Amino acid sequence: MTAINRLLKSINNIQQDINLITQKTIPVLENASNTMRRVDELSENIQREIDGIMYSIRSLKKIADDVVELETKIKQKVEEPLLDSISFFSGIIKGIKTFIMKMKS
Repeated sequence: MTAINRLLKSINNIQQDINLITQKTIPVLENASNTMRRVDELSENIQREIDGIMYSIRSLKKIADDVVELETKIKQKVEEPLLDSISFFSGIIKGIKTFIMKMKS
């Protein structure tokens, strides 16, 4: 066999090896591409869930702030008149006690 024939045979073997590698590599690359696509979809889904959770947390915080504000307003409007009423009734009770004590003596 001449050197050229051996060289052609080697080139032919290399070409067959490259074809085999290509055939085996394409499914692996397609699989990797599908896996990356699924990872991207999962990442997007996770981000949407996180956004939803953050929205819920902000809503709950707003509700809590509104409740605190309402409590403060109610306290401001009710506390003073209530204390005045308690003082008024306390004064009436003391007056009645004093009256009864004077009537007894």
